[in-house]
Amino acid sequence: MQGKTHFRVGIATGVAVAGFSWEQLDFWNMTGTVIVAGIASMIPDIDEDGSLINKALFSKLNRKHRSLALCAVGVLIVILAAFYQLPTWVTLIGVFAACVAYVPHRSVTHSLLGITYVAFVCYLASTSFSYAILAGYVSHLIMDAFTVQGIPLFWPSKQKIGLKQMGVKIKSGSIVDVVIGRVAIGLALVGYAYILYLQVGQNMAVN
Repeated sequence: MQGKTHFRVGIATGVAVAGFSWEQLDFWNMTGTVIVAGIASMIPDIDEDGSLINKALFSKLNRKHRSLALCAVGVLIVILAAFYQLPTWVTLIGVFAACVAYVPHRSVTHSLLGITYVAFVCYLASTSFSYAILAGYVSHLIMDAFTVQGIPLFWPSKQKIGLKQMGVKIKSGSIVDVVIGRVAIGLALVGYAYILYLQVGQNMAVN
Protein backbone atom coordinates (compact mmCIF):
# COMPACT_ATOMS: atom_id res chain seq x y z
CA MET A 1 0.00 0.00 0.00
CA GLN A 2 1.07 3.58 -0.56
CA GLY A 3 2.13 5.59 2.46
CA LYS A 4 -0.82 7.96 2.13
CA THR A 5 -3.22 5.01 2.06
CA HIS A 6 -1.70 3.65 5.27
CA PHE A 7 -1.98 7.08 6.86
CA ARG A 8 -5.63 7.46 5.87
CA VAL A 9 -6.50 3.99 7.13
CA GLY A 10 -4.57 4.81 10.32
CA ILE A 11 -6.65 7.97 10.76
CA ALA A 12 -9.83 5.92 10.32
CA THR A 13 -8.49 3.43 12.86
CA GLY A 14 -7.87 6.27 15.30
CA VAL A 15 -11.46 7.44 14.90
CA ALA A 16 -12.62 3.89 15.64
CA VAL A 17 -10.48 3.76 18.79
CA ALA A 18 -11.83 7.14 19.90
CA GLY A 19 -15.34 5.94 19.20
CA PHE A 20 -15.03 3.16 21.78
CA SER A 21 -14.27 5.62 24.57
CA TRP A 22 -15.72 8.93 23.36
CA GLU A 23 -17.56 9.48 26.65
CA GLN A 24 -14.22 9.64 28.53
CA LEU A 25 -12.41 11.80 25.97
CA ASP A 26 -12.47 15.54 25.56
CA PHE A 27 -12.01 17.16 22.14
CA TRP A 28 -8.21 17.40 22.39
CA ASN A 29 -7.69 13.82 23.57
CA MET A 30 -10.00 12.54 20.86
CA THR A 31 -8.18 14.53 18.20
CA GLY A 32 -4.84 13.38 19.59
CA THR A 33 -5.99 9.77 19.43
CA VAL A 34 -6.83 10.13 15.74
CA ILE A 35 -3.56 11.88 14.86
CA VAL A 36 -1.39 9.48 16.85
CA ALA A 37 -3.01 6.45 15.19
CA GLY A 38 -2.36 8.00 11.78
CA ILE A 39 1.32 8.57 12.59
CA ALA A 40 1.70 5.10 14.12
CA SER A 41 0.27 3.56 10.96
CA MET A 42 3.35 4.73 9.06
CA ILE A 43 5.94 3.43 11.54
CA PRO A 44 6.30 -0.09 10.00
CA ASP A 45 7.65 1.53 6.81
CA ILE A 46 10.38 3.38 8.68
CA ASP A 47 12.76 0.68 7.39
CA GLU A 48 12.27 2.03 3.84
CA ASP A 49 14.31 5.14 2.93
CA GLY A 50 11.70 6.37 0.48
CA SER A 51 8.68 5.86 2.74
CA LEU A 52 6.31 8.66 3.67
CA ILE A 53 7.46 8.72 7.28
CA ASN A 54 11.14 8.97 6.33
CA LYS A 55 10.35 11.73 3.86
CA ALA A 56 8.62 13.59 6.67
CA LEU A 57 11.41 13.02 9.18
CA PHE A 58 14.35 13.62 6.88
CA SER A 59 12.93 15.65 4.02
CA LYS A 60 16.14 17.68 3.67
CA LEU A 61 18.37 14.62 3.33
CA ASN A 62 19.23 12.62 0.25
CA ARG A 63 17.36 9.31 0.27
CA LYS A 64 20.57 7.27 0.63
CA HIS A 65 21.48 9.14 3.82
CA ARG A 66 18.18 8.64 5.63
CA SER A 67 19.04 5.25 7.13
CA LEU A 68 22.20 6.69 8.61
CA ALA A 69 20.23 9.62 10.02
CA LEU A 70 17.62 7.32 11.56
CA CYS A 71 20.32 5.16 13.13
CA ALA A 72 22.08 8.26 14.49
CA VAL A 73 18.84 9.57 15.99
CA GLY A 74 18.23 6.21 17.64
CA VAL A 75 21.73 6.09 19.15
CA LEU A 76 21.37 9.69 20.34
CA ILE A 77 18.09 8.86 22.07
CA VAL A 78 19.70 5.90 23.85
CA ILE A 79 22.65 8.05 25.00
CA LEU A 80 20.41 10.88 26.23
CA ALA A 81 18.11 8.40 27.99
CA ALA A 82 21.09 6.92 29.83
CA PHE A 83 22.62 10.31 30.65
CA TYR A 84 19.42 11.86 31.95
CA GLN A 85 18.06 8.59 33.40
CA LEU A 86 14.93 8.75 31.31
CA PRO A 87 12.28 5.99 31.45
CA THR A 88 13.08 2.61 29.90
CA TRP A 89 10.53 3.08 27.14
CA VAL A 90 12.47 6.09 25.83
CA THR A 91 15.58 3.91 25.54
CA LEU A 92 13.58 1.24 23.73
CA ILE A 93 12.37 3.78 21.18
CA GLY A 94 15.99 4.66 20.49
CA VAL A 95 16.93 1.00 20.17
CA PHE A 96 14.07 0.46 17.75
CA ALA A 97 15.09 3.39 15.55
CA ALA A 98 18.74 2.35 15.49
CA CYS A 99 18.03 -1.32 14.79
CA VAL A 100 15.46 -0.94 12.01
CA ALA A 101 17.48 1.67 10.12
CA TYR A 102 19.29 -0.94 8.05
CA VAL A 103 16.98 -3.98 8.12
CA PRO A 104 15.37 -5.13 4.85
CA HIS A 105 12.00 -3.58 4.05
CA ARG A 106 9.02 -5.60 5.25
CA SER A 107 10.94 -7.70 7.71
CA VAL A 108 10.91 -7.28 11.50
CA THR A 109 8.72 -4.16 11.48
CA HIS A 110 6.01 -6.13 9.66
CA SER A 111 6.02 -9.07 12.04
CA LEU A 112 4.55 -10.28 15.32
CA LEU A 113 7.91 -9.49 16.89
CA GLY A 114 7.56 -5.87 15.79
CA ILE A 115 3.99 -5.69 17.10
CA THR A 116 5.06 -7.19 20.43
CA TYR A 117 7.91 -4.72 20.77
CA VAL A 118 5.66 -1.73 20.09
CA ALA A 119 3.03 -3.09 22.47
CA PHE A 120 5.65 -3.50 25.19
CA VAL A 121 6.89 0.07 24.72
CA CYS A 122 3.30 1.32 24.92
CA TYR A 123 2.76 -0.72 28.09
CA LEU A 124 5.84 0.79 29.74
CA ALA A 125 4.95 4.31 28.61
CA SER A 126 1.42 3.80 29.92
CA THR A 127 0.15 6.69 27.84
CA SER A 128 -3.48 7.38 27.15
CA PHE A 129 -2.62 7.01 23.47
CA SER A 130 -1.23 3.47 23.78
CA TYR A 131 -4.25 1.82 22.18
CA ALA A 132 -4.22 4.31 19.33
CA ILE A 133 -0.52 3.69 18.68
CA LEU A 134 -0.89 -0.07 18.66
CA ALA A 135 -4.09 0.01 16.58
CA GLY A 136 -2.50 2.31 14.02
CA TYR A 137 0.59 0.11 13.79
CA VAL A 138 -1.47 -3.06 13.35
CA SER A 139 -3.65 -1.41 10.70
CA HIS A 140 -0.55 -1.03 8.53
CA LEU A 141 0.21 -4.75 8.71
CA ILE A 142 -3.38 -5.68 7.93
CA MET A 143 -3.39 -3.47 4.86
CA ASP A 144 -0.07 -4.89 3.64
CA ALA A 145 -1.44 -8.41 4.10
CA PHE A 146 -3.90 -7.56 1.32
CA THR A 147 -1.08 -6.84 -1.12
CA VAL A 148 0.57 -9.26 -3.53
CA GLN A 149 3.76 -9.32 -1.45
CA GLY A 150 2.10 -10.18 1.87
CA ILE A 151 3.95 -9.75 5.18
CA PRO A 152 6.50 -11.91 7.07
CA LEU A 153 4.25 -12.16 10.11
CA PHE A 154 6.39 -14.86 11.70
CA TRP A 155 9.75 -13.24 10.94
CA PRO A 156 12.58 -14.34 10.99
CA SER A 157 10.76 -16.96 8.95
CA LYS A 158 10.70 -15.72 5.36
CA GLN A 159 7.24 -17.12 4.69
CA LYS A 160 4.87 -14.35 3.67
CA ILE A 161 1.36 -14.23 5.06
CA GLY A 162 -1.38 -12.59 3.04
CA LEU A 163 -4.67 -12.96 1.25
CA LYS A 164 -3.15 -13.84 -2.11
CA GLN A 165 -4.30 -17.43 -1.63
CA MET A 166 -7.87 -16.13 -1.44
CA GLY A 167 -7.51 -14.21 -4.67
CA VAL A 168 -6.95 -10.80 -3.05
CA LYS A 169 -4.01 -9.24 -4.88
CA ILE A 170 -3.80 -5.50 -4.43
CA LYS A 171 -0.81 -3.75 -5.95
CA SER A 172 0.66 -0.66 -4.34
CA GLY A 173 -0.41 2.43 -6.25
CA SER A 174 -3.23 0.64 -8.05
CA ILE A 175 -6.71 2.09 -8.36
CA VAL A 176 -7.88 -0.23 -5.57
CA ASP A 177 -5.14 1.11 -3.32
CA VAL A 178 -6.24 4.67 -4.03
CA VAL A 179 -9.93 3.88 -3.49
CA ILE A 180 -9.24 2.21 -0.15
CA GLY A 181 -7.45 5.33 1.03
CA ARG A 182 -10.23 7.63 -0.11
CA VAL A 183 -12.97 5.50 1.43
CA ALA A 184 -11.01 5.29 4.69
CA ILE A 185 -10.59 9.05 5.01
CA GLY A 186 -14.24 9.55 4.07
CA LEU A 187 -15.37 7.18 6.81
CA ALA A 188 -12.95 8.83 9.21
CA LEU A 189 -14.44 12.27 8.59
CA VAL A 190 -17.99 10.99 9.02
CA GLY A 191 -17.06 9.08 12.17
CA TYR A 192 -15.18 12.02 13.65
CA ALA A 193 -18.11 14.36 13.01
CA TYR A 194 -20.51 11.86 14.59
CA ILE A 195 -18.40 11.54 17.73
CA LEU A 196 -18.24 15.33 18.00
CA TYR A 197 -22.03 15.41 17.67
CA LEU A 198 -22.36 12.88 20.51
CA GLN A 199 -19.98 14.86 22.71
CA VAL A 200 -21.84 18.11 22.11
CA GLY A 201 -25.09 16.38 22.99
CA GLN A 202 -23.58 14.93 26.12
CA ASN A 203 -22.23 18.32 27.24
CA MET A 204 -25.57 20.00 26.63
CA ALA A 205 -27.34 17.31 28.67
CA VAL A 206 -24.92 17.79 31.56
CA ASN A 207 -25.28 21.57 31.49
